[in-house]
Amino acid sequence: MLEVRIVGSLWEHLEPKVALDLEGRDITVADLIARLGIDQAEVGIVTVDGRQSRMDGIVQPNSRVFIFPPMFGG
Repeated sequence: MLEVRIVGSLWEHLEPKVALDLEGRDITVADLIARLGIDQAEVGIVTVDGRQSRMDGIVQPNSRVFIFPPMFGG
């Protein structure tokens, strides 16, 4: 079961923790974000199993994914 944690202002889209069944298939980060209904422009950093990932990175069915909004400040 894929575990997805939504951080910060992205909570308005989903619950802060979501579990998804990928039926044993890998998907890309971009496909996961689209499946969750989040606009890629609202995503700053994505980590997959503790490592930062690009949008074309692979998410395996048993991964843990964190999705963060863009960071601002100084």
